Amino acid sequence: MKSKAKVKLLKALGNERRLLILERLLVHSDLCVADVADGLGISYPAAVKHLQCLERARCIDRKRSGQYVLASLDETAVLLTRAVLAID
Repeated sequence: MKSKAKVKLLKALGNERRLLILERLLVHSDLCVADVADGLGISYPAAVKHLQCLERARCIDRKRSGQYVLASLDETAVLLTRAVLAID
């Protein structure tokens, strides 16, 4: 991973709401934008913005399922998220 990609990843993880999204994805595996927004009590556009940031940092993958776009953790992000959440 190049240093710019590492910086992008660390910036994405440096936001409390994005960490909460990653934590929820560990539990639920696939979430649509509305699920993220409702689960965090944020607006739909704010959820989209956070998910886009996580996607650019290669933390999540997005796929279309019917009319929904579902977010899921990238397999590397699963390990990274568990490591970050384990920090006391």
